[in-house]
Amino acid sequence: MKGCIEFIVRLIQAGRRAYARKWSFFGVFAFVFFMNVATLEKLDILPETINAVPTVVLAASPLLATSASMPTPSVVSELPTKIEIPKLDRLVDIMNPTTTVIATLDKELLKGVVRYPTSAKLGETGNVVLFGHSSYLPVVGNQAYKAFNNIKKLVEGDTIIVYSSSTAYTYRVRTVEKKIAANDGILLSTTGRVLTLTTCNSFGSPKENRFVVTADFVESRASDTAQGGTAMKIANKIALAVALLPLAFACLSGFTKAFGAGTGMPMMKGLKNPTELAALVERALKRDPTGKSLLDSARCKKNGSCATAHDYFHGIRRAHPSVQLGDIAELPRYLRSLVKQPAPKGEWYMSRMLVRGEKQTYDHAGWKRAFFKGEVVWDDPNTGEHILAGDCGNIVAPRPIKSEAPVSPPIKRCVELVFNAPIGGHVRWGIGTLAGRALLADECNAQRQDDGSWVSWYGECDICTPAIGYIRGAIGGTAQVFQKFLYPVMHTKQTLRFSTEIWTNLAYVCLDASGTQSCGVYMRPQDWKDRYRVEIPDALWVWGNCPG
Repeated sequence: MKGCIEFIVRLIQAGRRAYARKWSFFGVFAFVFFMNVATLEKLDILPETINAVPTVVLAASPLLATSASMPTPSVVSELPTKIEIPKLDRLVDIMNPTTTVIATLDKELLKGVVRYPTSAKLGETGNVVLFGHSSYLPVVGNQAYKAFNNIKKLVEGDTIIVYSSSTAYTYRVRTVEKKIAANDGILLSTTGRVLTLTTCNSFGSPKENRFVVTADFVESRASDTAQGGTAMKIANKIALAVALLPLAFACLSGFTKAFGAGTGMPMMKGLKNPTELAALVERALKRDPTGKSLLDSARCKKNGSCATAHDYFHGIRRAHPSVQLGDIAELPRYLRSLVKQPAPKGEWYMSRMLVRGEKQTYDHAGWKRAFFKGEVVWDDPNTGEHILAGDCGNIVAPRPIKSEAPVSPPIKRCVELVFNAPIGGHVRWGIGTLAGRALLADECNAQRQDDGSWVSWYGECDICTPAIGYIRGAIGGTAQVFQKFLYPVMHTKQTLRFSTEIWTNLAYVCLDASGTQSCGVYMRPQDWKDRYRVEIPDALWVWGNCPG
């Protein structure tokens, strides 16, 4: 039951993907449809019937004029079995009823072409009269209704071949005429060996006119009936193969466009949150620092979620150049910083995995679709950009993601700590660390008051005493403070700037004003949450009774 449900879900998802590319899919569908019609037409198995059945009424028809003298038999006298009209690409069976009863002849016409019973046989001197249906409907259920379609297009000199069980009789067209059935008859007895084809020129009733083709005998040769149609059968097979080739390519193209070159699959289906993805990336990087091994082989086998850390790293950088990812080792930290948000409206571009047998390929281009109701996205908290689709773990972008697009080095971004301080007072601050050293020198390490120019940290204070006991309780018993500063406040707004190394360390800030000292505000590693800008609310400052 579970497998059935999963299959239905996949069908629904495939339909959604096809709808997301509806115009491309419609174009391919239309092409495939018409190629199918053409192929079925070639096979004479178009699955449609007509409501009205064209009938040839033969009762008392003056079109077949009788004669007192019947055809004089020749040495050879054979019944026809098939007729081939090369110009029309036509090979049809011939029926040979023994009665001129109209009901019987009408019934035989439903099987193919009919030889009029009292007309000449093949090899005899006289007129071999064959009649059959023709229809102007594009689709019919019984191909006998199209036996003599377009014989009016034959011209003088065209070839017609009639087969017996052992001989092929070749005739050459002499005339093609439109005759009025009430006035013009077909003579059954002639001085030569003649073939006459006749069919109605209209659909429905009454059928007052006929197209009549008269042809003269040219030669006969030994030929098995089945072999007699070999050339046309081979031609038909070749034509069918030619028709099927573009059809196969069209079908392949249709599935490629709608469902991907291979099968389009999610990058990492079933993730609960970005932290789970970050953990998968960390484990994969420990196995393979290049990030090219599968994040989760079990998921890959189960639902095609065959992404690697390499796919996510380069995919995110291409789709979101503003993201600060200089090295693949930074990917887990970045993924943990993403926050869950309701999915946006409108259509978005998404990457995906293409699975072909045992081969998995990351597809930057993916497809464009709208999010479904209830879906979520994982956003960059600093830029507000939608990074990943929560339902499938695919990378999201507002514009096409081009795999060949060059990836620029990431723009240097710094971490800012913003707060207000009383003018005329002082700011005391420092950094607690477990690294056993001070923060590394970096261009980000600066400060400013109000919106003035950035200047390097200043006011280093060797005599300032931090609350080392509290710091060690917050981040670890071996914590040390190597960098301590004290500077005067000239403007209310204060900004301290750091490199992202601060995210793994503790920063503390205290304020002095009018001889009174505030308690410190401490930013622990878990408080940064990989944010690039943190503002300390005024309400957090507590004056007096600070811990030692």
